Amino acid sequence: MNKRGDERVLYFYWFFLFVIVAVAIVIGVGVFYGHSIDVRGAESELLADRIIDCFIDGGKVKDFVSEERIEGNIINLCNLNFRDENYEPENIQYYVNVSFYYLENYPDNFLEIIEGNDFYFPRCDYEGDDRNSPRCIKKNVYSNLNGTEVLMQVVAGIGKVNENA
Repeated sequence: MNKRGDERVLYFYWFFLFVIVAVAIVIGVGVFYGHSIDVRGAESELLADRIIDCFIDGGKVKDFVSEERIEGNIINLCNLNFRDENYEPENIQYYVNVSFYYLENYPDNFLEIIEGNDFYFPRCDYEGDDRNSPRCIKKNVYSNLNGTEVLMQVVAGIGKVNENA
């Protein structure tokens, strides 16, 4: 008749449940905030797509591309903005290299346009997980220029290594 098993027995179950919930919250917060998010790869892919849309329309290279020269520069032609308020104006964090090749003599390009900070271009081939390297993308597009098949190669790179270090 004098058996006592009221709150003292339930106390251990409540404490065990509290520990499990606390550990789950700590693990969830650690997983969520523990990984850095690097959007430079996606940003360089969007930049390359924008360049391709600027130069090619309906499978044909637009009229402003010629073998001799290109009128204006790529920033004005494609309405790009390479300025970033987090960096000084002379320290551009973007790089674009557009090359056109005739398919019959592929290694020799007939037009090459380079815009942005070409300091990043030699580092574009690095495939390691170095946060201080730019994220680059290379895209090839086969097109037609005045009845001749051409290859347009776009290399777009995003630096912004200070935010990702």
